[in-house]
Amino acid sequence: MVGLHSYDDFTIWKLAKALGRPVEEIDRFYKRAHFYKNVFDPSTNFMRGKNADGSWSTPFSPVKWGGDFTEGCAWHYTWSVFHDPQGLINLM
Repeated sequence: MVGLHSYDDFTIWKLAKALGRPVEEIDRFYKRAHFYKNVFDPSTNFMRGKNADGSWSTPFSPVKWGGDFTEGCAWHYTWSVFHDPQGLINLM
């Protein structure tokens, strides 16, 4: 799921900065750390799955376990933006 991978990319971004890696590399991981915003649906205020064409996956239930989520539901993944709480607040 994008949310957990975004956190991984955030930690790589921090490490790349600390190691003085090339700016292009640092920027790539910074951008990827914010990909969680691509699966946030402002009409429901939840993270949601998307279809290949970019439309929201339906039907949607924030408590449905599995499906578009791995070992969780929209409630879990929406609050799993540990690295950017202000960014999540701004989306809501």
